[in-house]
Amino acid sequence: MDILDKYNNDDKLTDLPKTNMTLAIDKKIFNDKNVSIDEIGLYAYLVFISGRVGEYNGKRVVTNYKALDLYKRIYKPKGLSGSYRKTVDNIEKMLRHLEELGYIKRFTSMGYPIIAMSEIEDKQSSILINVVNAKIITNGTSSRQTLKLLATYAALRLCISERRKRSKVDTGKKVFDMPLGHVANYVNSDPRTVNRYLQWLRTNYVLAYFKVVLPQVDKPMRCVYSDIYDHKTLRENVEYRLRKGYVKRVVE
Repeated sequence: MDILDKYNNDDKLTDLPKTNMTLAIDKKIFNDKNVSIDEIGLYAYLVFISGRVGEYNGKRVVTNYKALDLYKRIYKPKGLSGSYRKTVDNIEKMLRHLEELGYIKRFTSMGYPIIAMSEIEDKQSSILINVVNAKIITNGTSSRQTLKLLATYAALRLCISERRKRSKVDTGKKVFDMPLGHVANYVNSDPRTVNRYLQWLRTNYVLAYFKVVLPQVDKPMRCVYSDIYDHKTLRENVEYRLRKGYVKRVVE
């Protein structure tokens, strides 16, 4: 089978829900070096569940959630035992930090705790993540892995949006083909660690990818990524690069 055909007639791919529902994340958080990858992931998680809960005075909100509730949802413990309190305290610390930086606001209404997402100025100030992909991550993982994967997925979506502005080729507007340092920089992590997260995302059909060999570069092996729903555009992009000689061959 031609490697470029690997997403053709893939049962796992055809089983994915057909949806265009997206969630908006404030881009500013990725340029804030005071925010950790876990905090970015927690913010993305709050955006995800706020999209499912509703609005309060026109703002996206998470209702009736405190640090302990988030611990139960994210870490999925069988019971409250051991050092869980330390983890809950750390979630509370991250919530305070996100609030201090203006990404969320917490208050009480009619006796219920509410977490409101900050308003995003305009479309140019946000990136969009696919709801189904966020659900795949949150359903398929637990604990800090959930947060790190959400942060990495959102960062890659940001890289794709930045790439879109520079691309002169239509097939390049939904593709990420840069070194992993670009993603790692946005989540304040290192490329090797980010690569492990990307491996999970592509194995679990959040991302589509082709591993290619580039001509005349120090590190010729590179993965080219897209959102799983854009796998056809990704293939067209790689085929275009092969024709133009920008890619020597596809190896995976």
